[in-house]
Amino acid sequence: RVHGECQAFNRLPHTQSNFLAHKLHNLYLYYLLICILQFCTSSFAHTFNCKSIFVRHICFFCDYAAISTCALVSGLVNFAFLQPYSVMEPYIYSRLLKFTALYCTIVACATRFRLFLTWPYKLLRVSGFIFGYTIACFPMLAVSYQCNNGKEFIMPVNANNKNVSTFLIPLDNAETCDGNAEFMFLWSWSCVFAAVAIFFYATHLPEILRPGAFDCLGASHQILHVFSTLSSIALALAYESRLRKLRENNLRVDEIIHDNFMEIMNSNLLVFLVPIINAALVVVFSFRMWLHLTSSVLD
Repeated sequence: RVHGECQAFNRLPHTQSNFLAHKLHNLYLYYLLICILQFCTSSFAHTFNCKSIFVRHICFFCDYAAISTCALVSGLVNFAFLQPYSVMEPYIYSRLLKFTALYCTIVACATRFRLFLTWPYKLLRVSGFIFGYTIACFPMLAVSYQCNNGKEFIMPVNANNKNVSTFLIPLDNAETCDGNAEFMFLWSWSCVFAAVAIFFYATHLPEILRPGAFDCLGASHQILHVFSTLSSIALALAYESRLRKLRENNLRVDEIIHDNFMEIMNSNLLVFLVPIINAALVVVFSFRMWLHLTSSVLD
């Protein structure tokens, strides 16, 4: 599917021949890569967590770090594809994404030091992930607010100029809020799938009704991963619809994305710094868990 989008853009006379030169495509490919890595990390965690108690904690530390990194990348791609500059400042939003990604990892890992996970601690872990993905959805919420209140959604066309206000054009020259209908519809389904996943994770249905009957098939954690995957797929389809809309309107992808946003990402090394910090947090929490388990055995 991505190769098809690449070929479609290359057939336009004004696009560059190199697919990777388009910034939105770079972000879209990075989102797909992070999703695949997150799925692989989760599979790794669920495969090897039975080795020992210590290995189990390490596996899920990695899983939590991958989930928070995926939320970070989702927020970056959402902002880049929609760019609600009239209501959101990219520099502040990028810092907020970085904070929430690290916050999710720290909170989720810290709750694993409880031998028995009580409801307050479980609520704290779930709320951390909900907070992260809510921040990632801010660009969609901003666009929905503008469209539903009759405000014209605007998009910057920078023409290599950093003065955003000079190049804000109404979308009736390119697309309208109705033009985003497919994107918002797919994003809405992504939210529905995510909400269903969170519901089953929090309630432990259906195994709480018949313990042992759903150990092999139909457990809440299995349902969680199925609907989480469906949520990621729906969001990827939403990005594809956005790229298709840009192509249909004959808009240059490298003009749609704003230079300030790319400079923020490059200067802060946001895309690479947070995963590195998350990896360091996994190492730190793993060492603390080893000390914690060792002291428990000695006691």
